Amino acid sequence: MPARVAIILLNWNAYFHSRNSIQSISGLNEIVFDIILVDNASTDDSLLKLKEEFPYVQFIQASNNLGFTGGNNVGIKKALELNYEYVLLLNNDVFVDLNFLYLLVNYLDFNQDVGATQPIIYHHPDRYKIWNGGGKVNRVIGKIDSCQYHNSENFPKEIDWISGCAFMVRTSVLNQVGLFNEKYFAYYEDVDLSFRIREAGYKLMLIPSSVIYHIGGGSSNTPEKRKEGYLSPEVHYYNTRNHIWIIRQWLKWYEKPTAILYHALYSISLTCYLLLRFRWNKLMAVTKGFIHGFTHNYQ
Repeated sequence: MPARVAIILLNWNAYFHSRNSIQSISGLNEIVFDIILVDNASTDDSLLKLKEEFPYVQFIQASNNLGFTGGNNVGIKKALELNYEYVLLLNNDVFVDLNFLYLLVNYLDFNQDVGATQPIIYHHPDRYKIWNGGGKVNRVIGKIDSCQYHNSENFPKEIDWISGCAFMVRTSVLNQVGLFNEKYFAYYEDVDLSFRIREAGYKLMLIPSSVIYHIGGGSSNTPEKRKEGYLSPEVHYYNTRNHIWIIRQWLKWYEKPTAILYHALYSISLTCYLLLRFRWNKLMAVTKGFIHGFTHNYQ
């Protein structure tokens, strides 16, 4: 029986994360799937090690670091070329429940008006804490957030956006709305794609009975603490710039003034904090990101 689902993992200098995730995914049952791992030009020999350890995985090596957007798009294009019915974009720092994939696929099979789904995502190793229980948007202030609570009922619920950590989508929908916007590089690209899917008339659903566990910070944190902490300045840049792009593109004209004001106040408070902590590189990254959010084109 041919595989219906392509699970796409993105690796960048993270052998142990990718190895653990592949091992966890390999135990899934009930749904036939293939794993496509895209390596974003790693320099730590992780791709060679993974190839030796997992010969059944399809590997694609990028010639340079294409970011979260470009790297995943390489895998998506391969999945579309091979005519998979569904694509699951999955972070490479997760552990999964054995029936999580079946529950996502089963819901899509019986709900044709739904374009994409996601599981409920808990922290790892603090597995009692929710990392993402569905994306929500406060359009008054332009705040993009994820629910970090969930009631005891495991009924599927409609959400505003789906996390790129575990983004399950029909390939027919991707053919209709397009792939990740590679200009984002990283952060908020999942919000942009979610909004395009909703704009096309599809629902986005959280399936709480489907569960995975996310370590978090695998790609954004440096292995060792530097002078300005673990989080790289680039994260502040892309977060700041891309958030403004979402406001510019997706909020209605009458929502933008309060959203921009809120984001400006937040950016000022963040720069003041970084100034007090003498984190000059991060301060410059936030400032640059804020300016580029308005001056650079997101299309």
